[in-house]
Amino acid sequence: MPQFIPHDYQQVVKDFLVNRTHAGLFLDMGYGKTAITLDTFNTVMPQGHILVVAPLNIVRSTWIDEIEKWGFNVRTQSLVVNDKDRQLT
Repeated sequence: MPQFIPHDYQQVVKDFLVNRTHAGLFLDMGYGKTAITLDTFNTVMPQGHILVVAPLNIVRSTWIDEIEKWGFNVRTQSLVVNDKDRQLT
Protein backbone atom coordinates (compact mmCIF):
# COMPACT_ATOMS: atom_id res chain seq x y z
CA MET A 1 0.00 0.00 0.00
CA PRO A 2 1.47 3.38 -0.97
CA GLN A 3 2.25 5.98 1.66
CA PHE A 4 1.06 9.54 1.10
CA ILE A 5 3.99 11.75 0.17
CA PRO A 6 2.71 15.24 -0.63
CA HIS A 7 3.67 17.07 -3.79
CA ASP A 8 5.38 20.43 -3.20
CA TYR A 9 2.13 22.39 -3.53
CA GLN A 10 0.39 19.96 -1.15
CA GLN A 11 3.18 20.40 1.41
CA VAL A 12 2.70 24.19 1.22
CA VAL A 13 -1.01 23.69 1.95
CA LYS A 14 -0.28 21.24 4.79
CA ASP A 15 2.23 23.67 6.35
CA PHE A 16 -0.37 26.43 6.11
CA LEU A 17 -2.94 24.25 7.91
CA VAL A 18 -0.55 22.95 10.57
CA ASN A 19 0.52 26.45 11.56
CA ARG A 20 -3.00 27.78 12.16
CA THR A 21 -5.70 27.03 14.68
CA HIS A 22 -8.43 27.77 12.13
CA ALA A 23 -8.21 27.57 8.36
CA GLY A 24 -10.18 26.76 5.25
CA LEU A 25 -8.97 24.64 2.37
CA PHE A 26 -10.25 25.63 -1.04
CA LEU A 27 -8.63 23.74 -3.93
CA ASP A 28 -10.00 22.52 -7.22
CA MET A 29 -11.08 18.94 -7.69
CA GLY A 30 -8.15 16.56 -8.03
CA TYR A 31 -5.61 18.52 -6.00
CA GLY A 32 -5.71 16.13 -3.06
CA LYS A 33 -7.77 17.99 -0.47
CA THR A 34 -8.81 14.81 1.33
CA ALA A 35 -5.30 13.35 1.45
CA ILE A 36 -3.81 16.69 2.56
CA THR A 37 -6.44 16.97 5.29
CA LEU A 38 -5.86 13.41 6.49
CA ASP A 39 -2.10 13.95 6.51
CA THR A 40 -2.52 17.23 8.40
CA PHE A 41 -4.76 15.64 11.03
CA ASN A 42 -2.28 12.80 11.34
CA THR A 43 0.42 15.38 12.12
CA VAL A 44 -1.60 17.64 14.40
CA MET A 45 -3.67 15.08 16.30
CA PRO A 46 -2.44 11.56 15.57
CA GLN A 47 -4.66 10.09 18.30
CA GLY A 48 -7.54 12.55 18.02
CA HIS A 49 -11.05 12.37 16.65
CA ILE A 50 -12.15 13.90 13.36
CA LEU A 51 -15.69 14.79 12.36
CA VAL A 52 -16.19 15.02 8.60
CA VAL A 53 -19.22 16.97 7.46
CA ALA A 54 -19.73 16.52 3.74
CA PRO A 55 -22.28 15.50 1.13
CA LEU A 56 -23.33 11.86 1.51
CA ASN A 57 -21.58 10.57 -1.61
CA ILE A 58 -18.30 12.20 -0.54
CA VAL A 59 -18.48 10.76 2.98
CA ARG A 60 -19.36 7.28 1.75
CA SER A 61 -16.75 7.04 -0.96
CA THR A 62 -14.03 9.67 -1.17
CA TRP A 63 -12.94 9.71 2.48
CA ILE A 64 -12.97 5.92 2.87
CA ASP A 65 -11.22 5.44 -0.49
CA GLU A 66 -8.47 7.91 0.40
CA ILE A 67 -7.90 6.38 3.83
CA GLU A 68 -7.48 2.95 2.24
CA LYS A 69 -5.52 4.18 -0.79
CA TRP A 70 -2.84 5.96 1.24
CA GLY A 71 -2.81 3.61 4.23
CA PHE A 72 -3.74 6.17 6.88
CA ASN A 73 -4.12 4.50 10.25
CA VAL A 74 -7.64 5.81 10.82
CA ARG A 75 -10.59 3.96 12.27
CA THR A 76 -13.91 5.14 10.85
CA GLN A 77 -17.44 5.15 12.15
CA SER A 78 -20.42 6.38 10.20
CA LEU A 79 -22.65 8.93 11.84
CA VAL A 80 -24.57 9.57 8.63
CA VAL A 81 -28.14 10.54 9.51
CA ASN A 82 -31.15 11.81 7.64
CA ASP A 83 -33.00 15.03 8.39
CA LYS A 84 -34.85 13.26 11.26
CA ASP A 85 -31.55 12.15 12.85
CA ARG A 86 -32.10 8.51 11.88
CA GLN A 87 -28.89 6.72 10.98
CA LEU A 88 -28.55 5.82 7.32
CA THR A 89 -26.71 2.72 6.19
